[in-house]
Amino acid sequence: MTNEFSFNLPLKDINKVEFVLSNQKKDSLKFGLNTADRQFYVNRKRSGLTDFSEKFTQKISTAPRISNSDTLKVHFILDKTSIEIFYDNGATVMSEIFFPNEPYDRFTISSNADLNIQDMEINRIEVD
Repeated sequence: MTNEFSFNLPLKDINKVEFVLSNQKKDSLKFGLNTADRQFYVNRKRSGLTDFSEKFTQKISTAPRISNSDTLKVHFILDKTSIEIFYDNGATVMSEIFFPNEPYDRFTISSNADLNIQDMEINRIEVD
């Protein structure tokens, strides 16, 4: 099963926004934006099976935010063991693998300020 998410998020008064994919086994994949340092990140430390390598969770992946827009455009494609994240119409792209103990079935968004999510769309993509 593959799912596609897209939405726009005005960044007024937001210092950090975090997106979390999780499941009932308490696995979670966290990603988001620290607006102060203009850095996107992906944190796989609690993403599921990680004990096969110390290096797998040793470092949080980061990428710079290139766009100067006041609105963050987020588009990501999620399948069983990977995520492709396209920020700001593809100006910044991040890709990660992970191994959850069961599929992620929750998506939450948190921030230091009130959020005004716009144009949210979630689609299931059927792959043969």
